[in-house]
Amino acid sequence: PFDGSLLVESSDRTGALITLEDHTIIGGLASIAAETLLRVGRAPRFRALGLQDRFGESGRNNELRAKFGLDAPAVVAAARELVGSDTL
Repeated sequence: PFDGSLLVESSDRTGALITLEDHTIIGGLASIAAETLLRVGRAPRFRALGLQDRFGESGRNNELRAKFGLDAPAVVAAARELVGSDTL
């Protein structure tokens, strides 16, 4: 189950939200998170990390994550960019 109340509470506290999916961002966690926040009138800084609308590829997980910006360094960089901080 998706805990919309917790999402709203957390984004209110932080002012930001990053979702991370190992598949397309269309119709996934990013979609339900955005829908939930907009339904209650919230618009935090938001970044959806995942595959854009494209065909997938086969390969080693670590290589694919790096290629599509889903590895740890890319997630940290996205978070820093979103909150404007070098302290993360």
